[in-house]
Formats: sequence, structure tokens, C-alpha cells
Amino acid sequence: MALAPGTRLGPYEIAAHLAEGGMGEVYRARDTRLDRIVALKISKEQFTPRFETEARATAALEHPHICRLYDICHEEGTSFLVMEYVEGTPLKGPLPLNQVLMFAGQMASALDAAHRKQIVHRDLKPSNVLVTPKGGVKLLDFGLAKLGYGTGALDDEALTRGLTAAGTIVGTLHYMSPEQLQGAAADARSDIFAFGVVLYEMLTGKHAFDGASPASVIAAILERPAPSIATVAPSSLDRLLQRCLAKDPDERWQSARDVKAALDLIVEPTIAAPAPPVHSSRRAPWPWIAAASLAAALGGLAFVRFREAPPRAELVTFQIAAPESKTITSEPFLSPDGRSVAFVAAGADGVRSIAVRTLAALVTRVLPGTENVIESLIWSPDGRSIAFVADRKLKAIDLAGGTIRIVSDDVDSGAIGGGFWNSDGTIVFSAFQKGLRQVPASGGKPAPFTTPAANEIHVLPSLLPDGRYIYVAIDIRDRKAELRVATFGATAVSHFALEEGGRLAYVPSARNDGRGNLLFTRGNALVAQPVNAATLSALGEPVVVADDVRADVSGAPAGAFSVTATGALAYLSGDVWKPSQLTWFNREGVALGVVGPTAKYNDLSLSRDETRLAVTVVTAAESVNGDIWLIDLTRNTRARFTSDAAQDWHPVWSPDGSRLAFSSTRLAGGRQNAIFWKNTANIGSEEVVSQGPANQRLNDWSPDGKLMLFENTTGRGDLWILPISPTTPKAELEPQPYLQSTQFSETRGQFYPVTDPTGRYWIAYSSNESGQSEIYVESFPRGAPRVTVSTAGGMEPRWRRDGRELFYLTLDKKLMAVDVSVGKQLEFGVPKTLFQSRLASGNTDVSRVLRYDATHDGKRFLINTQPEGADAGSAVVTVVLNWASALKE
Repeated sequence: MALAPGTRLGPYEIAAHLAEGGMGEVYRARDTRLDRIVALKISKEQFTPRFETEARATAALEHPHICRLYDICHEEGTSFLVMEYVEGTPLKGPLPLNQVLMFAGQMASALDAAHRKQIVHRDLKPSNVLVTPKGGVKLLDFGLAKLGYGTGALDDEALTRGLTAAGTIVGTLHYMSPEQLQGAAADARSDIFAFGVVLYEMLTGKHAFDGASPASVIAAILERPAPSIATVAPSSLDRLLQRCLAKDPDERWQSARDVKAALDLIVEPTIAAPAPPVHSSRRAPWPWIAAASLAAALGGLAFVRFREAPPRAELVTFQIAAPESKTITSEPFLSPDGRSVAFVAAGADGVRSIAVRTLAALVTRVLPGTENVIESLIWSPDGRSIAFVADRKLKAIDLAGGTIRIVSDDVDSGAIGGGFWNSDGTIVFSAFQKGLRQVPASGGKPAPFTTPAANEIHVLPSLLPDGRYIYVAIDIRDRKAELRVATFGATAVSHFALEEGGRLAYVPSARNDGRGNLLFTRGNALVAQPVNAATLSALGEPVVVADDVRADVSGAPAGAFSVTATGALAYLSGDVWKPSQLTWFNREGVALGVVGPTAKYNDLSLSRDETRLAVTVVTAAESVNGDIWLIDLTRNTRARFTSDAAQDWHPVWSPDGSRLAFSSTRLAGGRQNAIFWKNTANIGSEEVVSQGPANQRLNDWSPDGKLMLFENTTGRGDLWILPISPTTPKAELEPQPYLQSTQFSETRGQFYPVTDPTGRYWIAYSSNESGQSEIYVESFPRGAPRVTVSTAGGMEPRWRRDGRELFYLTLDKKLMAVDVSVGKQLEFGVPKTLFQSRLASGNTDVSRVLRYDATHDGKRFLINTQPEGADAGSAVVTVVLNWASALKE
């Protein structure tokens, strides 16, 4: 009997009956605690302990094309599942080819995410694929009834319910793999078979294997050759389908990731020639005006060889946006043939992945398995692979098949300062103070390539067209830089003094007359300087070729552009950091007033007595680097606290309010964070507290003043503890790893603000180990049971200053509160929603900044807010083909 609207099952209030299935009844309901709409699936039978254990594993599965399982519940003798409520209609063919390819790619991506967690659907069919109003698909019932890799044989009931009285076959039977029908173990390849059947049905509207009885359907699946779609789809898609439907699992695609990669190649055809002229609707960025001298511009170089281009080729300009729900966080990297562009994109939880776009295609694909990538990417000479660093390993991904291999697990800094992939199969990359390193692309241990002097780093190595190579040497004491040009195997090196600035690319003249152009960034302008090709000496005045190029990426000056031998130019444009407003809110989300003027704010921190605010402010229009300012909250006045060309951020107050500690990139050539402090009377200069390990982003200061907590953000991101002497910098400072043993990213640690009499500390932090960012609380030293606090994603935890509540943000920017009680250890209540915030985007690395703070009683919140009606800001990649044709030679 269906439940009436208004019926309560625990905190869930029934709204409407939706459907009845083999498992039981399905209802739309409201979660009264979180005020959200959910779907309840009420089981006809009680859940077994094994089912609950497996279902909770499935609840950790998070993917935009998978309907999420929130909870498994028992109320008043009733067992039910709490699911994400998704509006839409079941998948039904036939569909247009472009829609089939889009839906198939989304399904393959969802299957890949599940299979990598050892979760198999085993009931993939059109009725379990919902087409949403936004035009995408969601996979339903993922692993709810049958989890893990085990037997999947059909029983008599499953066979019988496969036919209706009218003789139309429906349900499970048509989508089962041969091995499942034979009672053998089912794995990810069984889902791939079902995927092929669904793909055929999307294209034709018919079953791939049909029959008048269950026995004939089984015979068709086991014996009949796979049907062809050659009459309605490209031959490449037909070949993909045939491999999905192979009878032997060993002859099928071995992973959904491979299927997705093959689909992407069908969606993104190979370019045979530059795309036809498509002019941007925005003003073309070509104000050809005179610029200043070359010496003021250089800080990093990337030389490439350009072949002769046709004279007076027409300019083609277009833009590439970030993939859905992601933000571009790196400069673009064009493939050597100019046919594809790669960049790094981060999601709402800050996890970074590689995104690749073929210039002739309409789809940008995110490469699975590249999570936690560092921003420097290195293309292979043939454009078929990309080398990158993630999790402190140098890896390479094959773009056609998606296969990732480890080139070297000996990249100990976890970051590189650029590199190149030579035609002889050698990868050269920057290891900063260890100089340039070289390693065979086939795999091996890195060996020295250059040897830096003391206090020197070598960055941005690149190849010259004549076979020489270049790199930039920076003295980290006085930040002086010079360009060095060298020949492979030779000891002689040419030195050219540089002023710190942006990346440089060398472009030979199309006339082969011994001339060329140097491209570099000066502020937000991309500049071309005519030069002598042999000596690199300037010939005449430089000109501006684009005026909207991002000069800074992720806080480090680099020059966000790339050029290739085919005449293609790509650069990052658009402002990812729009002005925001610091706004006070009460617990109901009502705005109470503003603090300071509208500005580019980031990473704010209230003093312990709540009379002052420390916040990073960007004041230069051409930069993302900011300084720390102090705002008097009583008089609403502000004063600059730091003044440096580098990035100063992550301010943290000492417990007694006498000092303000912060991170800064002013050492190591502006490319790594160290910890400094200064007295809050704003008198005197900053002192270095700690310079190692490599990249320290300060998180918090313990309530007793004895410890600092910071993130070592090289690689995936770990939390470290720094013992502190309250009065003397550089004393007792031996950092020790706190959370370093996992392959995941731990960020934004916060000490429990009340001193524990047992001498134990409690730390709240976010981690992506479940597949998305969640909030956890753990002891230091470790040993006490860890507590998972958030229930549906969380980031940026903040304790109430009396320790009675823990606040955090959901991935969709809701402010949450969790009650905290103190016994032998901390105990946490159920998270409740306070209000939906309008958080400003901040800078690109949102996982490592704090965008709000709370008063000691938790009644007011100061939030870095996007003003009403304002654009949140976004960066795009602008691509220009045949750009050099407009140069006057």
C-alpha cells in the first residue's frame, strides 16, 4: 500500500509516489534536516548486513552522471534507501548520432569512476539511465542490489520476468553478458557488454539480441554475432560496438576508460588543415602599438621552431572555456603540431586534472587518472602523449587509449618548473634548486642535466630550433635572473641578464632571412620583439600582439601563452578573480553589513578578540599576487601589513594576538611558499619562520601557541606540524609530517580552539579520499578514532571559537553547522544547513584558501561574497591561428 503524502519516515517527509519496481516503492520526499528533495526507495524486504556494508561503499561513489546514494535507513520496521532526486525521463532510442555520442561518453565516464572503486552495475539498461532536463544522463541504481566482482547468474525469476504477455522482451535479460548467463564471475567487462547493448539501442531503437522467448534471447546473446550499426553510424563507432559485444570478455575493451577514450576520438576528428575562419564576436586582440625595451620583459623562456607559413594567411580567433563545473588553473600547452591544446582544470573541491581540446572539435575532455596534476605539462614530440607530475611521480598518459604509466617515481619535490620532451626520447624537467634533470621517457631514474650554484634555481627549460637548449637561472637571494643558452653535451654556456617577468618564445621569420621574433609577456600584454636569430640581439622596437593575456597563473609569474610550429597561438585570458565584498551575515543568512570597500579579497582571518581582520588583497590590476592588509572592524579602516611583489597570503593570528604569521612566495624565485611572521603592531619587518619542506601554506596556530599547521602543497598536498618557539624564529623548527601516508589530498587543517587537558590536539581538515572533498576530525598525535563529519561533501572547516560547533562549506557553497560535545573525545551531531552563501570565486586554487570566518559564539559570519548580479569571473583559452601573418616584417 502506497504511503500517503505527509507520512514521516524519520526525518524524511513523503511528498509523492513515483513508481513501483521489483525492489519496492519509490517516493519523492523532503529531508527536513537539510531541506532538500530526495528519492526514497522502500524495500519489500529487510536489508541484510552484507547489503548494508556494500551499499555504504557505493555511497562513496560521486560522479556527475551517477545518481548518488545518500543513506541506508531503518525506520519503524521499514528498510529504505535515500537517493539523489533526479528529474528526467528514461533513455529511449533511436536518437541522433551526436546525442548518442554525448550520452555514451557520459555513461562510459560514469562506469569508469565506479569500476575504479571495484563497483560493478550489472543491471545497466535504458530504464536505469535517466535523461535530465539539461540534456545529460544519470545512471540509476548503481550497484545497489549487486556489488563487487562476483557471480551474476540469472535465476528463474529473472528469466521469467524478461517477457510480457504481448511477447515484448524487457528488463534485465536483454542486457546480460554471456558470462553472467553462464553463471561465471562478472566484472567490469560485463558492464561494458551491457553498455554496448544500450549503445545499439540508442542508435536503432531496437534490442541488439532479440527473441520470442527467454531461451531464444539467451541463445542470441551466447551465439549470434554482434549486430552492425554501419548504416546509421561511422565505421569507427561500429568497430567500437563490435568490441563491446565480443562474447569472450578477454576480447572486449578491458576498461570503461578505454571505451571513453575511443569515443572521444570519434567525437574529436583529426584535423587535416586549420579550421575555417571563425571570427570571435569580441574585439580581436591586436592593437599593434610600440612597447618598451626587451630587457624589462624576460623571466622564463620557451623557444619553438616555426615552419614557413603561407603569406597573408587570414587570422582565425576563437575561445575555449573550462569544462563544466571546473576552472582553468594553468597556462595552455599547445601540442607540437598545433592541433590540440591542454591545460589544467580544477573542480569545486580544488582537485586538478588535465583537460585536452582538439581545436577542430566542440568538446573538451578531462583525462581520468590525472588527478592532483601539477600545472606544468610536457607534450611528446609526436603529440600523442603528455608527461606530467602528480603524487610526486613523473607520469605520461597516452591520449588515444588513456593508459598512464610512471616514468619516474623519484620526483621528490612533487613539482617541476617546466620542461621539454626531446626527439631522442629524453624528458628534461626543472627540479628547481636541484637544477635541470633528465630521464628516459621509457622510464628510469632522473640524472643531473645542469648543476646550479648555491642559492640558485634553474627553471623553464626549452629547445631552440637549431638543437640548442635554454633555461633560466634565478638567484633566490636577490631574485636576479639570466637566460642561459647551451649546446647538448657541451660545457660552454651563454649568459644573458634578464629582469624577472614572463615566458618567452622564439619564432623564426617566414622569410628565412636570419631574423625572428621573441614573444614575451609584459603585464597583460603579449609582445613580439624582432631579433637577430643567431645572437638574439634586438632589431628595432617590440610591438604588442595581444592585450588581454594573463601574466600570472596560480600565483607564480609565468606568462600564460603557448605557440607552435604551425602558426598557432594560445593564451589564457579573462579575469578569474573578480572584485568581491566582505559581508556580515547572521545564522539565517540575512546580510548585516559590509567591511571595507569592494576589492579582490582572499583568505581572511578574524583576530581572537574579533576587533581586527587580516585578509589578502590584490590591488594591482595586472596581477593575482596580493599583500596582507589589516582592517580595524570598529572604525572600518584598513592598513597594509605586507608589501612585496610576491604572493603574501594565508594569514594566521597567534593565540595572544601579538603576531601574525603568513605564507609568502618571496623566496625561491617566487615559486615556493615559506612561513613568515611579524608583530601585529605593524612595526618592523617580517622574519622567516620556516623555509622547508618545499612549499608551505600556513593553515593554523594551536591554541597554546606551541604548534603551527601547514600544507606541503607539492604534489597531492599533505598536512605537516611545525613546532614553534614563541619568541625566536628558526628555533625548534623541525617540521614533521602529520597526514602524509595516503595518496589523497588533505587541506585546510584547523586546530580545535580549546586546549585539551590531556595534551592532545584535535584537527579538522578536508580530504578527497572518498572521491570528493569531505570534512574529517582526527587527533594529534594520531591514535584516536577518526570522525567523518560531513555527509555530502565539505570544504573549508572552521571551529566556533568556544569549540561548541564546527562549520564548513558544501561543494555548492552552503554554510553548514555541526554541534560538538566534549567528553573523553569530541562527539559530533548531524550537519544542518544554515544558509546558501554567495561565495566569491577567490583565486584559482580555492581548495587552499579560507573565504569566511565566524564569531566566537557562532552567531555572525564574515564571508567573502560575490556582489549581487556580479559576474563570478572565469578564465578562457583564446586561440589564434596564423597570428604571425599580421606582423610587419
